[in-house]
Amino acid sequence: MAIFRTLPATDFNIPSGQAAIKLEGESYFRPLGDVTISVSKSKEETEIRTNEDPERDVVANDVVSTTQTISIVLRQFASSGMALAWGAPPKDFVQAAIAAPLTQDFEDVTLRGWLQLLDADGIDVTNTTVSEVLIGGEAGEEGTHYIHDAPSGIVQIIALPAGAAAVAGKFDVEVTFTAAAVAAGSGRQIAEAFTENVLRGMLVVRQNNRRGRPRKFIFPKVSVGGDGEVAIIGDSNEPVSVTITGKIEKDETQPVKRQRGWIIDL
Repeated sequence: MAIFRTLPATDFNIPSGQAAIKLEGESYFRPLGDVTISVSKSKEETEIRTNEDPERDVVANDVVSTTQTISIVLRQFASSGMALAWGAPPKDFVQAAIAAPLTQDFEDVTLRGWLQLLDADGIDVTNTTVSEVLIGGEAGEEGTHYIHDAPSGIVQIIALPAGAAAVAGKFDVEVTFTAAAVAAGSGRQIAEAFTENVLRGMLVVRQNNRRGRPRKFIFPKVSVGGDGEVAIIGDSNEPVSVTITGKIEKDETQPVKRQRGWIIDL
């Protein structure tokens, strides 16, 4: 039995909660979803020793610098997660329509090769409609001679039609197609990978703990970037995760003593 009265069990902490980030230039916070977040602190010190003592014991320490590091493990990849994982600020995906049928030529194709459809500027397109595929000069039939994946704009040749011209297993293909427009605000985004090594923003965490008093954490200026691996195709049934690390920077626009952050009991 304790000699003195113990602290209440409610002071034990089993944290959970939700977080969101407001990237520079934006007016609202983007939820991060299922994450774990931790903050670590480090400092650099200098020691003062006296020559009056033969053991040269430390008589004083001076802290010359401090660093606060934040680690975010993402398990969901909404717009905020994609931005942090790939170093790519969120951006609407837009695509101009290809209304007039466009024909694209592919040379020396082999069976099961993938053919990416491109617009007149050589940019890959999505939401395509294929009207004709000539394989070795002969018309192919979808499902029999080729597969067309409309969302990605990719065609795969799987068999040669009768009479198709081929040399050493290689043949030419002509694909005639159109593509639908994709407007801004359609809910689709594009991540232009690794265009930003560091993203900055304000991070807010709202705890909803199983045990322990919930608190609200505000870090007004964090600079973060991706480290380690981002699985694109996995060999597990578990959701993939990516670790984002960064620094808590001093935000001089905040009130005195709150430049690096503050925590409020809820």
